[in-house]
Amino acid sequence: MLPSERLRDKLLVLEGKGYGDYRTIAGAYRFPTYVIHVDHVQGDPFAPPSLIRVRMDMAECQFPLDLFRTRVRRIALEDFIARSVHAAIRHAVRGHRGTGRSGMITVDAGGQEILERTACTVAEDWVEVRLAMGLPADGRRIKGKEAIAMFFEEIPRVVEHSLVAQNLSAEAMRRHVEVAEDHDALRTQLGEHALVAFVADGALLPRESGASDRPLRSGRAVRFAAPDALRVMLQAPNRGAVTGMGIPRGVTLIVGGGFHGKSTLLQALQRGVYPHVPGDGRECVVTVADAVEIRAEDGRRVEKVDISAFIGRLPHGGDTTAFSTDNASGSTSQAANIVEALEAGASLLLMDEDTCATNFMIRDALMQRLVPREKEPITPFVDRVRELYEAYGVSTILAMGGSGDYLEVADVVIMMDHYQPRVVTDDARRIAAERRDRRAVEAAGVMEGARPRIPLAGSFNPFRGRKIRVESRGPRTLQFGREVVDLSALEHLVDESQTRAIGDAILHAVDQEYFGGERTLAEVLERLEQDVDGRGLGVLSPFKEGHPGDYARPRRQEIAAVINRLRTLAVRRRGEVVVSMPAEVAGEPTEVPAELGEVAMGPEEAATEPGEVVAAWEVPTGIGASESAAATKGEAVIVPEDMASEESAPEETAPEATTPATPAVPPVAPPPAEAATEGSAAVSGEPAASPCELAGTARESVTDEAAAREPAAAPPAVSSGAPAEPAARPAGALARADQWIVSVPEPQPPPDPEPRPESEPCQAPVDTPEPPVGTPQPWKSSAGEVPSPTGPNDRGASDEDHGPDDAAAPQHEPVASDAAAAGEGETPPKPSA
Repeated sequence: MLPSERLRDKLLVLEGKGYGDYRTIAGAYRFPTYVIHVDHVQGDPFAPPSLIRVRMDMAECQFPLDLFRTRVRRIALEDFIARSVHAAIRHAVRGHRGTGRSGMITVDAGGQEILERTACTVAEDWVEVRLAMGLPADGRRIKGKEAIAMFFEEIPRVVEHSLVAQNLSAEAMRRHVEVAEDHDALRTQLGEHALVAFVADGALLPRESGASDRPLRSGRAVRFAAPDALRVMLQAPNRGAVTGMGIPRGVTLIVGGGFHGKSTLLQALQRGVYPHVPGDGRECVVTVADAVEIRAEDGRRVEKVDISAFIGRLPHGGDTTAFSTDNASGSTSQAANIVEALEAGASLLLMDEDTCATNFMIRDALMQRLVPREKEPITPFVDRVRELYEAYGVSTILAMGGSGDYLEVADVVIMMDHYQPRVVTDDARRIAAERRDRRAVEAAGVMEGARPRIPLAGSFNPFRGRKIRVESRGPRTLQFGREVVDLSALEHLVDESQTRAIGDAILHAVDQEYFGGERTLAEVLERLEQDVDGRGLGVLSPFKEGHPGDYARPRRQEIAAVINRLRTLAVRRRGEVVVSMPAEVAGEPTEVPAELGEVAMGPEEAATEPGEVVAAWEVPTGIGASESAAATKGEAVIVPEDMASEESAPEETAPEATTPATPAVPPVAPPPAEAATEGSAAVSGEPAASPCELAGTARESVTDEAAAREPAAAPPAVSSGAPAEPAARPAGALARADQWIVSVPEPQPPPDPEPRPESEPCQAPVDTPEPPVGTPQPWKSSAGEVPSPTGPNDRGASDEDHGPDDAAAPQHEPVASDAAAAGEGETPPKPSA
């Protein structure tokens, strides 16, 4: 650790030199009452800003111990300190000091919600705040004297007015902590009273506008008052007795005329999964932590989701027990959203008819008479909503103004009248009983729970070219490798730092090999939660030392939702086997033999050749196959039930491989000599890797990186039998070219497999060495494997990649606790094709 004067001397010497010389100031510097750690120095004034940490001993800070004695209190105190730092920056920092981001100092302080963050850490002995700092420049020349002013004038003022407890409002600090603690205590009592949500008397629910999350301050704002029929009293440790409306488990309808507050109440319940800052108006609006808002989402990707409880067999024989599509309709997307929410552990579904698919929600008596049941594959949600609760304990709250058919299935009906609730359950039941044109219930059979899915490890490629690209673009857009994921339908994402954390959480799961083997998506989410609970949010960062980046903790439901929207996602179910097939089979749209029966739609993924089509199908057990030993383009290669027999073993099969038993730990990849080549058929619990994949360039398009490829070996022979008549492949039945997901019995190894002739593997891209299987990948973050000196939010991108056009505003503009956060005013970019 160096004295602070050494930093001053370095900056004086750097005056007028090239901007890249700023990197010489990296290190730790002792100031009179605190230490500044310069962890990352930007190489260009337009690049993402430099990252610094300021750590002060608790003896200097003197925050009361009782304000961070529990986890809930500590998170709230850290949130308050980060907001105090943000307020101090606004008053003490001059701002623009030259080119690009010169002169900026920011902290990730958040909006209306109190979230666990990495912006500030409070320990028994010290307090640390993490800042982003734009080092000043004139063009691309260092302005050392301006940098001295930032380090020795502005930062000391910020520290003095935000990290020293006696300079802060003790009353505001304590109230901030107590509000978060009360919210947590009220949520704990929901289960004791068989409730799924609670809205306190006096709550202010209306927001300033559709683009702002601030409370409505005008005289038109109506405070909430609970109806007597639903009034309950809960106990908060600081506020004491709190009365309000308790919404019980089961099916609850929120009805009423337009503009009377139905959606306003539902939106407040949706945000009730988070505590709110004092003055927000929703401090005592509490919802169970795993609630999920469900809506229709036209155009989204769906991968092997069992939506058969809501949508039966599609026209032309399409199966919905493992439904996949690249362009979901309103009804199929809403059905998939429900099943995926159940898979992620949701116990409460929130729905607003304004954002739902009408044909999914209801089919009235007149339409039932006009369109026979046998011609309608959709089972409307009204016929499943009670079964969801009675069979699986999943409650539903619906804001409904146009369909009276839900009155018959509701446990509680709340009418909003001029923003005030009234319980009208008895009237609703009486009216429903008097109707004459009663619709027929269309639910057929018993609804099955969400079937576990196992994500394939090859689904997650964080590379774009030779660089890792995992970054947020606002709160509702995430770039993961080549994929740009549209998250505009995820209403529970309230902060860009949550989106950033989700991207790196997926990257962390890849790094830790959580994907693959027999681990289901729910089990992967559980592992991620254990890591964050045990080691903090910083565990998600690829940079294990120093500034962890700006993260806010997301819920497991949002992590699952992002994974499900990756257009490269491929999954399998237990009992299914992944079979590698030659890439040439998918060189053109592949026709599927009639024996395949129903086709499970799969994703269109990044091709390894321009214009290549990739595909995979689920093959029923015991299917026959053609005599032809060579599959041509336009034909499917079928792995027969006796695929492991001696007579059906192809000449160029990989050495014997069997389906592994469920591993207790992530499976270890086989050595290169045992990996199946692109021209072989291998059966395992994991996708067989091609030599290009072993080189760390899996599924990377040669449109950006030139890669020479050798022709794949001939396809494997198949068992004898009558030639299969091909059937036209349904449009959109696309997945991976080198993976077929096949339901087959566990194969037995051949008695004496013939030795495989040596074949030259495909050539890896230039400058990309071919590591042996099991070698840590470039995004691994163990000691000594940190990528080139770039910031956590710009991994793999050199500072020279940035120019004047890349300059942007600070990543997040937070507000103090007494003010509301700015709303989401920008429309996120549409995902790339």
